[in-house]
Amino acid sequence: MIPQYRFNWPLLWLLFLLGIIGALSLLPTINTLLSTLTLSPSIPQWALLLLSVFQTALLLFCALMLGNWCSVRVNLSAPLFTIWLAQRYISWSAVKAPLWAAIRVAILCSVLLLCLQYFAIPRLPADFVANGSKLAPPLYSRLLYGGLTEELLVRWGAMSFLLWLFYRMFCGGRATSSCVGPWLSIVVSALLFGLGHLPAALMLTSAANPFLVTYLLLGNGIFGIAAGWLFWRYGLEAAVMAHMLIHLLLYVGS
Repeated sequence: MIPQYRFNWPLLWLLFLLGIIGALSLLPTINTLLSTLTLSPSIPQWALLLLSVFQTALLLFCALMLGNWCSVRVNLSAPLFTIWLAQRYISWSAVKAPLWAAIRVAILCSVLLLCLQYFAIPRLPADFVANGSKLAPPLYSRLLYGGLTEELLVRWGAMSFLLWLFYRMFCGGRATSSCVGPWLSIVVSALLFGLGHLPAALMLTSAANPFLVTYLLLGNGIFGIAAGWLFWRYGLEAAVMAHMLIHLLLYVGS
């Protein structure tokens, strides 16, 4: 018998609201970046900002639609958000396991990323380091956009779809203990996460080289794999908490 899946509209709108809050938090940084560029006088800066918000909102909505459809079919979930929508209350027993997993992963990833920065920064293009420091988003944008919007796009949207696809390609449409689908979806979504950071990062330098690209992919890939594992094992909220905590620890550690 084919199971009947119900599309969770309340969850979609809650996640959309959170994702838009994260996207709006990045507007001051985008505004600063646009002010450093030479723009056509026929295109006002406010119009570019509005276009940026619209583009992000459209991409976010498509990712959420895809994630809501695929996640329930591959046993991926947002358990804490779902509980809150059902009863407007989340018990400590429900939060404890994903929270501690997120803390452990965040601490480990932060140590690895700080070590990577320590050894890589002297070898990176000088203008990349200088512009990165000058144009770095404020902490609240890193927490909200990185922790919410990026996780919704990459984990909830892309990884859910990839896992659904890989189950059908390699596992006959069923989740089995020997199936490579979960790890393939974790690694590929982490690679997409790293590639998604390249365009903005490469705008910060006129001396891009293979070392810089490798550094960006490796740095984002380390956390991308960890976040994907958290999403797979504990749910979306664990990946969100770990992403936010890593940004906080890197801000303090740097």
